[in-house]
Order: sequence, then structure tokens, then C-alpha cells
Amino acid sequence: MESKSIFYLKDLSQRSDKKDLGIDKNTFAKYYDLNTGRIIDRLFAVFDADKDNYLSLQDFYDGMITLFTKPFDELSGFIFKIYDANDDGKISRDDVKDLFQYIHISTSSIKAAKNIDTS
Repeated sequence: MESKSIFYLKDLSQRSDKKDLGIDKNTFAKYYDLNTGRIIDRLFAVFDADKDNYLSLQDFYDGMITLFTKPFDELSGFIFKIYDANDDGKISRDDVKDLFQYIHISTSSIKAAKNIDTS
């Protein structure tokens, strides 16, 4: 796993604006095939543990490991940080609303959710 992470980091770093610093946000957004916006801003911010605006190998590796291999109790803390846009330790209605405006939800999904029997 580590050798693949090094490969991805080197590959993505070479596409970055400052190759020697690591992966920049635009390169990261292209890797995840997300438009720049609040979702990529938050995801990048959570990955960027040292807050230097570039992802080092350790930042990238830790983020990927958390997203794709950690059990839910560890992943939920990561997800919490994505929603907590102002880093105040709370998720407000505005935090959720702000993030959800960038998530595409189809009309059929909304209709299906309304038809769920909760009794």
C-alpha cells in the first residue's frame, strides 16, 4: 500500500503548481474528479493536517487510509471535520446547509426518501 501511495503522491505532486511542496488543492480536486467548491475545500482541509495548503505524503496517506480502510467510528470523526466548516467543534444547520448545496441529489432520490415507511 505504501509504495502505491508514494507513486500517487509523486504523480500528483508533478501535476501540482509547486512540485516540491506536495499536492495542491486543484490537483487534489482533479484526482477526486470534483469541482472546486465547498466539498473539495473541506475534504482538502481535513487531509491537510499541517495546514500548509499542500498535501505531503503523510497527509495524503493518512487521509486515504482513513477514507477507505478505517472502521466507521474512526471515519465518523473524519466526516465530522468535513462538516464542521468553521472548526468550532460543532455542526450547525448552516454547516450542513452549506455543504449540501454542493451535493447533487436527484429528484427520484428525494421522492424515494419521502416514500420510506418509518413506522
